[in-house]
Amino acid sequence: MRRGQRCPRRFFLLTEPAVPTPKRDNSVHVRLSCEADALLELIGEAQRKDKAALAADLLERALLGEAHSLKVAAMRFARLGTSGIDGEGRG
Repeated sequence: MRRGQRCPRRFFLLTEPAVPTPKRDNSVHVRLSCEADALLELIGEAQRKDKAALAADLLERALLGEAHSLKVAAMRFARLGTSGIDGEGRG
């Protein structure tokens, strides 16, 4: 689907029994593209997981991975010292 087009509405919750999920302390609401939403549903069905719980797990893993990459880059930068590539500045 092109960006800006509306996703077709799915009313799967009306035909399936609602399964209550525990509320998380930190709640974030996101809007997904139609393609990402469809993939999330597909993966959720394959793994037999609730769509919201799966999205939360995927987002958490992605954020933790990005944070780890940032920490590694910061440690590498710190090892260069104050002057960077020249290698000067270390006593």
